[in-house]
Amino acid sequence: MNRLGIAGVLWLVAAGLAIAMTLIFRTDPVQWVVTTAVGVVAAVVGLLLIARPSARVVSASNVVAVVWIVSMPCSPCSSPTKLRHGRRTSRWS
Repeated sequence: MNRLGIAGVLWLVAAGLAIAMTLIFRTDPVQWVVTTAVGVVAAVVGLLLIARPSARVVSASNVVAVVWIVSMPCSPCSSPTKLRHGRRTSRWS
């Protein structure tokens, strides 16, 4: 597998982890929408890097990476006001 294929697999893993962590730990609907949307876009970029690697897809991958890095720390879950009873809770608590 070439480097773009490896990058595609890493995007798929990151997307899967982000969506899984969203479903398990996040409680705010806005967080769900933002994280799931970025995860789906990351999965699409990963699939494109594997199936049809091109300069355009690599550029898209760079843009998604910047959006990912900027959106995750700015997420409302990083705010201590989103803690319930002094601890983070999952939706099954």
